[in-house]
Amino acid sequence: MRSDISYYSQLTLFLKEAKTDNLKTRHYDSDYLGTEVKVSFGQGNTARVPWISFLKEPNKTSKGIYPVYLYYKEKDILILAYGVSETSDPPFKWKDGDSQTIREYFEKRYDEKPSRYGTSHIFEVYDVDRLPSKEKIDQDLNEIIDE
Repeated sequence: MRSDISYYSQLTLFLKEAKTDNLKTRHYDSDYLGTEVKVSFGQGNTARVPWISFLKEPNKTSKGIYPVYLYYKEKDILILAYGVSETSDPPFKWKDGDSQTIREYFEKRYDEKPSRYGTSHIFEVYDVDRLPSKEKIDQDLNEIIDE
């Protein structure tokens, strides 16, 4: 795993822009560590859960599994997850199916269901107001991409 490559500045920009009505994403890098990066703040309207996905062929955001950052704006939490497509059942499964799902986390922590992406599994949850160090953020992302 390379330690000189960082996604931290892109992530902090994403979190800042997610709090605006701007839906533009062209200024984000389109690749990171051999993955295709997709960023979404919503289509037409701002999303309640903006996201950044890291895709390797043949996975697509609409059909596949992939590392994903999910920003739950209402809770001000960022979840790095083992993403599972909501649009179509993915042809693959993550090896580690033992981690807590986002649905389980929300039910336990907030006594409610998440608005979206409940079947994805949690790698890490971050409080947006108290993000860990750049090194920890990059280490976590690089680790899940390696998986």
